[in-house]
Amino acid sequence: MSYVLINGKRYYKDDRTGRTTLDNVSQAEADRRTQRNQGTARTTRTYRPQTAAGNGRTTGNAGNVIHTTGTAGTTVHAGFPWKAVIACAVIILFIGAFFYNRSHVSSEEQAITNYMNAEDTDSDDEATTSEEDSASALYLMPDSADRYLEVSDIKGYSRDEIQMIINEIYAKHGREFHTQENIDYFSAQDWYEPVLGKSDEEIANEFNAYEKANVELLCKYR
Repeated sequence: MSYVLINGKRYYKDDRTGRTTLDNVSQAEADRRTQRNQGTARTTRTYRPQTAAGNGRTTGNAGNVIHTTGTAGTTVHAGFPWKAVIACAVIILFIGAFFYNRSHVSSEEQAITNYMNAEDTDSDDEATTSEEDSASALYLMPDSADRYLEVSDIKGYSRDEIQMIINEIYAKHGREFHTQENIDYFSAQDWYEPVLGKSDEEIANEFNAYEKANVELLCKYR
């Protein structure tokens, strides 16, 4: 607060608002106000306000509270958790490496595996071929029930051999033989299973189209 003279009259002026008001007090009271104002200004310059931590109060250098500013919020700046991020990254790398090693076989191991599989396949093929050859060797005419025979198929066979091929077609259906020669021959075959009492007519009814045609062809050349 300060005083100004306007038209010979004394006014006091509010330094904050700039508003002036006619002052009717005595000169002695006006001087005392001036001294109080100056003392307040010196006090304000002498004590630098500081905010007390945690309570929001403003204090001077001597620790005296001058005025209250209200409760102040405290801002905490937390550091970025780099250690946790690095630890997670390392764990992820280990897990990825583990699954990669399990799902990817080295080229050498793959080559060995392919080689062994190829060996097994070749062995299986050879075994199958051997079994087929052995089975073929057990029959005089292995495919007599699967295709129509041609004259060229029996060219060079004797009549007895042709008759034996006919007997073989019947034997596949369980015909029971009575001559010793046929009994000895077909009993030695693993596939032969005679059916007692089964007639030739019953067997002929079981023939498929190939067997019927082949028996007719063979009967012409026996």
